[in-house]
Amino acid sequence: DGFQRTAAVVNGQFPGPFLKANKGDNIFLNVVNNLKDDNIPKSTSVHWHGVLILTSNDGPSFVTQCPIVPK
Repeated sequence: DGFQRTAAVVNGQFPGPFLKANKGDNIFLNVVNNLKDDNIPKSTSVHWHGVLILTSNDGPSFVTQCPIVPK
């Protein structure tokens, strides 16, 4: 629509980094919330695509999981 939008991205890149694993692999992800922009919410969460996980570990803050608060 021609308007600029503020967005939160991972490690300053969009799309975010590609994660690849093989069946049976364990993935450990450490998320540090460094959100400081007053135009976007300070809490965040992780949402996965293509991965079968518990719904309590996927989705929006305060709905399916606790938020990741700023550092």
